[in-house]
Amino acid sequence: MRGLRRKMKGERGLALIYALLALALGAVITVPLLSLMNTGLVAAQVNEDKTLELYAADAGIDDAIWKLNNCRLVMDAGMQFNYYYIDPETGLEIDYFGYLPPSDPYIPLEVVQIYYDINDINGYQVKVEILYLNALSGGTYRVTSTAYETDISDGTKVETIIASFVNLRAFQSALVSSGSIDFKKDTFVIGGDILCGGDIDDGDMETYLHLSEGAEVFENVPKAIMDTYFPSPEELAEKALEYENEAKEGDIYETGQNLYSTGSPYGSMYIDGNLTVGNNQEVEINGTVYVTGSISFGNNAYLSGNCKLVAEGDITFQNWQSTGEDSMFMIFSIGGSIDLGQDFNGRALIYAPTGDVTFKNWANVLGSVICGGQVDVIELEIGKEFTITYDPIYSDTFELPGVIVGALVLTYSIS
Repeated sequence: MRGLRRKMKGERGLALIYALLALALGAVITVPLLSLMNTGLVAAQVNEDKTLELYAADAGIDDAIWKLNNCRLVMDAGMQFNYYYIDPETGLEIDYFGYLPPSDPYIPLEVVQIYYDINDINGYQVKVEILYLNALSGGTYRVTSTAYETDISDGTKVETIIASFVNLRAFQSALVSSGSIDFKKDTFVIGGDILCGGDIDDGDMETYLHLSEGAEVFENVPKAIMDTYFPSPEELAEKALEYENEAKEGDIYETGQNLYSTGSPYGSMYIDGNLTVGNNQEVEINGTVYVTGSISFGNNAYLSGNCKLVAEGDITFQNWQSTGEDSMFMIFSIGGSIDLGQDFNGRALIYAPTGDVTFKNWANVLGSVICGGQVDVIELEIGKEFTITYDPIYSDTFELPGVIVGALVLTYSIS
């Protein structure tokens, strides 16, 4: 017992020493640990702030896209908004309320860049600049959006190239081709634009291609843009079924059909097989004709009435004439090509969204020619011409499949 007491007595004060050592060690570890935690919290806050700043800049891009879609003056419609531009003559900043240039008729045509501010997006100021680049497919713009707290040079900038489509459809152009367009003789395009995803082979533009005042040519349009003018396979199938059902409201033929001059008009028809209109036949059709095979018109076949000719396969004409000033036609090949032969003369919307369209000689089209492949205008006789006179009535007469795109972002960068 005495030995135990002596041992315990000899260890008095050790607990205090251990406690002081623990405190000293804790002090050594705690200070840098707290500093490290503080650094992590600050870094996290900075990262969160930059993320919110990026979101604010991105919101500026979204706002600009909305304005591209809604604030251009198109077909006498559009919304106005406040923005600034630099007067090209005086160099002064102009505070303006109007449409997005160059669609606004009251500001100089030289004005191609505007800017405006958006207050308090995630607590940041946002400056948006819109620069008009060209008229490709309705309008191509470079949009820059910078979000910042106090100094714009320290902010986050997002820059995009945007192709804007506002009420612009393939059916509002005279000639549209996803591929190339090959002109091999004098070609007159009157009152409508030419839109081409490939090259326009016209030899000498001034010699072969003649445009009316106000008409424009757009070639080598990016595929991403051209694709928006044509239906998806699902949309095409849906529209084909609609026309098929319309046709089945009339006569149904299960083994193909030949049409002849009868003196009486034909109505809607559904034909399981091919449709043939023979040489020198003059027929009138009022309604929808749907053919599961091909459609073939013979030499000097005349057609009148108001009809939709829809074929799953190819549509071919030898030399086709339409009669009657009030006649209107849609010539629609769902999955094939359209060969308009020699001496085509008619009022029609010619539509081959997955195939080619070919003219072999003189032609006079009142309407539009639209195809997902290539357009060929082949020279056979000297002095022959291909004339297409755009008729805007077709843009509303036939509700064909197609995409009306608000905006397509082509490039996107952050700095």
